[in-house]
Amino acid sequence: MKKFLSCILTLCLILALAACAADATPEPAPQPAEAPQEPPAVAPEPVETVQEEPAPEPEEEIKTFPGKIAIVTYPAMFESEDYIVAKALQQEYGDDKIILQAWPEDYFENTDMMITILQEIAEDPDVNALIIGSAVSGTNDAVDKFREARDDVFIVYCSPSIWIEPADIASRADLTLSSNHLLIDELYAKQAKAMGAETIAFYSIERHMSNEISVARRDSMKAGAASEGLEFIEIHAPDPMFDSINATIEFIENDITERIEANGTDTAFFGTGCVMQVPIITRVVENNAIFVQPCCPSPYHGYPDALEITTRYPSLEEIKQAVSAQGMSGRISGWPVSSEALWTETGFEYAIKVLNGDVDRDNIDINALESILQSITDSTGASVGVKAEALNQNGTTYSNYILAFIDFYIF
Repeated sequence: MKKFLSCILTLCLILALAACAADATPEPAPQPAEAPQEPPAVAPEPVETVQEEPAPEPEEEIKTFPGKIAIVTYPAMFESEDYIVAKALQQEYGDDKIILQAWPEDYFENTDMMITILQEIAEDPDVNALIIGSAVSGTNDAVDKFREARDDVFIVYCSPSIWIEPADIASRADLTLSSNHLLIDELYAKQAKAMGAETIAFYSIERHMSNEISVARRDSMKAGAASEGLEFIEIHAPDPMFDSINATIEFIENDITERIEANGTDTAFFGTGCVMQVPIITRVVENNAIFVQPCCPSPYHGYPDALEITTRYPSLEEIKQAVSAQGMSGRISGWPVSSEALWTETGFEYAIKVLNGDVDRDNIDINALESILQSITDSTGASVGVKAEALNQNGTTYSNYILAFIDFYIF
């Protein structure tokens, strides 16, 4: 199948053609240069040439598989990255092979609708695999009802909510894919130091720090900072859920300015909330500070808006050029691929292998997963490594709960 980058480009083209908001008239194509008016003094002898046929572009193989694969994503209205890649997969394979559904907008208080969505999918006897692109809160209840009707379907959880216990996930999903946040945060400090950082400023909210996984992430980054000899500063921002989004943004913008005055520009800034990313990157760029990684790994999370890139899904080169134009080359990094889209596409590719009998359904093949991850990441044009491993929590290893890490890409 087409890898993530081509999926994004394909769907963006489709969306662009359908959009009504674009008013600009395309520039006319350049005309070929005019032929010289005066003939040469002596006509050249005709030379016999052999016209070589251009080599055909290799077409990427469309993998076949028995039955259908259903993909459920984050609410469609948000056009999240897992939804975008899922829509591209449906365009590629056809809606006779790919069922695409999205969670309701109010999924956090509408578990009944989530259950109904999966029950409708379960009623299709041709569905052999289910990819849950965003395993949000309430997913387990919906899957429990789904399993009552269809225990034969291969189920993949992607990007599970931090509020769902890993043991509960592993007992329901055949495969779970998520970012290896502990490794990311452990290596965050090493990456920050390599980019010139002397201090790490860690922004969070009290609600996030009430979660065991969030605390472990913070502690991992703090330990990494200590091992690299970096100062670690933790700051609590207003909660966008209980205060307001504007209050969070205003606090971040003001505090970063004051923090740079106190600690200098060689400070790497990190925020645990999605609404923090644009103000953090904006202030980092304005002050020539350091930004290593957004909370959700993706080149589309915060970078385009903060760097004033008009393309919604810019290429790595576009981001790199925007960073360079701000004099920030080497001071901003991140994953070269969207984690949300990566897990959805990887889960889809691995499910095809399961359905075709290329891998054992009951024993997750780490090497096969790493190969898929590497192939998708390579399609972005970045030469970075990938690493996948089973989750180990409190001494218990969940062999079907896979955490992956993609090397940092420096813009």
